[in-house]
Amino acid sequence: MYSIGEFLWAWSSLTLVDAKAIEIRQETYQMVIFMNELISNSSFRRQFIDTLKTTFDQYLSTTFSWTPEGMYEQGKLIFEVLSIFIGTTAIKGILKGNSLAVNILQKLNSIPTLRASYLAYIKKYDLTEAVRTTESFSSFEAFKRTKGTAGTGNAWHHIVEQNPMNKAQFPPEALHNSANLIILPHGSGTIHNKVSGFYNSIQDFSEGKRVRHWLNEQSYEFQYEFGLKKLIDFGWVWVN
Repeated sequence: MYSIGEFLWAWSSLTLVDAKAIEIRQETYQMVIFMNELISNSSFRRQFIDTLKTTFDQYLSTTFSWTPEGMYEQGKLIFEVLSIFIGTTAIKGILKGNSLAVNILQKLNSIPTLRASYLAYIKKYDLTEAVRTTESFSSFEAFKRTKGTAGTGNAWHHIVEQNPMNKAQFPPEALHNSANLIILPHGSGTIHNKVSGFYNSIQDFSEGKRVRHWLNEQSYEFQYEFGLKKLIDFGWVWVN
């Protein structure tokens, strides 16, 4: 999703329409289609909410509102989270299809419930509230004592890294919890190595710094979304 500044820039009559502006306008249009069907199609809305109760069970059980304003805010939030896990390309495919409701419900059933709900809490409330919804620990060692090793050929991966800067700015429970730690295959050519290599690289957007050092300067929410997107970019398939 884009900031209000980017949105206004993309839709301004003074903007020279380029690829970025077109992308923002297309995604705005897609969002409107989605929200219109959510509000106007009662059958879709019931199916959508029933599916959300499974996917975002803990989040929606305490936050969902049937008012028009509440439905809009919840729909917008869920759309944002959904687009992170299945990608904007898939979102575009869904919204161009003839069966919007069926396609969205199928996609919802494929995303990781714990991490989707955790991200929704971060966006709606704050990190402290989100951490309360997880099984969290005061250290990585404490986490492993309960959860065990990652297994042969695997490694525990922190989506938001447990580096010195993050340890200084975030509580340990935000780093060592069941939503931030996943098991990845480890070794040459694996996703874990590809992600690590990318984080050690210098990219156009990282302002001359290694990606992980640039990322440390961002918010927890940004780091978590970034980490999820990179895993997906490198081919990770989520398992609930």
